[in-house]
Amino acid sequence: MPQQDNWSRDVATYGLYVRKKNQIDPNSGLRASGGFPWAKGALDQALIKISDVMLWKAEASIEMGDIETGMALINQIRERAMNSPYVRDFVDSDKPAANYQVGLYPINVAQGFARKALRMERRLELHNEGHHFYDLVRWGIAANWINDYMVAESAKRAYYAGASFTPNRDEYLPIPQIEIDASGGVLIQRENY
Repeated sequence: MPQQDNWSRDVATYGLYVRKKNQIDPNSGLRASGGFPWAKGALDQALIKISDVMLWKAEASIEMGDIETGMALINQIRERAMNSPYVRDFVDSDKPAANYQVGLYPINVAQGFARKALRMERRLELHNEGHHFYDLVRWGIAANWINDYMVAESAKRAYYAGASFTPNRDEYLPIPQIEIDASGGVLIQRENY
């Protein structure tokens, strides 16, 4: 939808259009019916970002021993971040909202360092996009990472007390009940779901 000038801290930097949410006018003929209508419509939705594809290639390169290619791809993403317009302060749009320190990684590094850099870059680049848990599972570190997190956070958040991640169980999602019903008894839910 067209953005109003007063919606943005800096129209020249952020542009005139907003795409944070796919909210469709209730009277639109393109609106889907049923379910949760505020998120349904005929708008295209990007499923894979080019930076995600670049990080896939970087990860594959690093795991196959081509560290230089992997690190060069990671640095392309960091260079884009370095050269992007900074988020502006609400009060003074001439000032950045934070003191961003984005630099490039060295290219000739050990595989362990490259793997650590890749994992951090995926966390930064794909933050809040739903990838992190599946990355942890794919890397085989979900149980340690999540359990360490819960122990550290339980001192600050009581609801984490006693919580734990069980390996070889919690990596997998439950089978949706609608699929179990449709299978006519072929699919059976795993224990503890």
